[in-house]
Amino acid sequence: MTQAREILDFLKDLAANNDREWFAENKARYTSAMDALKEMVDRLIGELQTFDGDLAYLQAKDCVYRIYRDIRFSPDKSPYKRHMAAYMSCGGRKSIRTGYYLHLQPNGESLLAGGLYCVDSKMVKAARKAISDNAEEFLEIVNDASFSDTFEVMGEKLKRMPLGFDADSPVAEFVKHKDFSICKRLPDDFFDRAEWESEAVELFRRMKRYNDFMNSALDDYYNV
Repeated sequence: MTQAREILDFLKDLAANNDREWFAENKARYTSAMDALKEMVDRLIGELQTFDGDLAYLQAKDCVYRIYRDIRFSPDKSPYKRHMAAYMSCGGRKSIRTGYYLHLQPNGESLLAGGLYCVDSKMVKAARKAISDNAEEFLEIVNDASFSDTFEVMGEKLKRMPLGFDADSPVAEFVKHKDFSICKRLPDDFFDRAEWESEAVELFRRMKRYNDFMNSALDDYYNV
C-alpha cells in the first residue's frame, strides 16, 4: 500500500464518521496519515526544486494544511475536512504566488493544481491585463499540447467582457475568468501506482510556464 492510499483510506472512513469521538479513537491513524503526507510532500519538493528555484529551502511543514475546519460561520458543523492537502509555493501554504497544490480526497476527488488563485479584485485585474497585453505568449502556453491535453482553467467566468478589455481579442474567453487556477483531476487508483510521485512531478512540470506567466502578472500586483 502506498502512503497516498493510506491517506485516502483514512479520509474515506473520516468522511463517514466526521465527529470528534471517532477522531479521538482514531488519532493514531490520523497521525500516521499526516506523517505520510509530510514525507510525500518533502519528496515532491525535492523533485520540484530541480526545475523551480523558487522552492529553495521550502519544507513540508510550511506547506501542509490543517485538517480542522473553521465552523464558526458555516452551516456545516463537521469538525474535520474531508481532504488533506499541501501547497508547495515560495512562502508555503499562505503564499499568494503561484505554486503546486496537492489535494487528496477519496472517490475521485483528488487533484493536482496550480496557477493563480485570485483572492481579490486587484489580482484578477493584474492577471487579465497580463493575458490581454501578452496574448500571443499566453496562447502559446495554453495551446501547447502538453498543457491543453492535461489541464483545465478552473472557476467562474463573466458573461460579458470586463470593462476596458477588447471583446474581439483572441484571449477574450480567458480574460472573462474570475480565477486563473488550473487543475488535473485524478482517480483514486492513480495513487496505487508505485511511480505516482514521479508522474505527479511531471504533471507539475507541465504547469510551470503557466505559473511563471501568472507570477509575472503578480509582480505588478501592487501597481494595478
